[in-house]
Amino acid sequence: MLVDRKQEINKLEKEVTELAGITIRIKEVKLLLNEHIYWTNFFNFLEDNTLDDIYYEDFNGGLSGLYTLNTAALNFDSFINQMDIWQKEEEYTKSISIDGYQTEVEMSSEQEEEEEIEGEVIEESRETQASQSTINFTMGLEISPNIFYK
Repeated sequence: MLVDRKQEINKLEKEVTELAGITIRIKEVKLLLNEHIYWTNFFNFLEDNTLDDIYYEDFNGGLSGLYTLNTAALNFDSFINQMDIWQKEEEYTKSISIDGYQTEVEMSSEQEEEEEIEGEVIEESRETQASQSTINFTMGLEISPNIFYK
């Protein structure tokens, strides 16, 4: 009987040692998951806070939270509205800066050749000038590194 109890105690001690090893491994996995970097959080954040008329042409940055983005706005209003969005975003945005900008104006010609007056088609050639300006700028964005860990 005493021998049976000692064997049972030895078996239980072995199981406790195995469970302790499993507990250590679970803690290590939890630590790895807590420190995992979620870049998708950053890119979703960027997309959610960017207007449709804004395009990022180049991206430079890392886990420090400092980013440089070469950016294009389809017009001046979009440029101003985008800066307003970044200045009002308080959850992750620490600071925003603009390092110079350049306006590119693209001229195009449009022609109208037919016009209908009282059922008759009259051919006419009118040329109009239209312009579209794009504003290219370098944006400095400082984001809280916490965005990577949620």
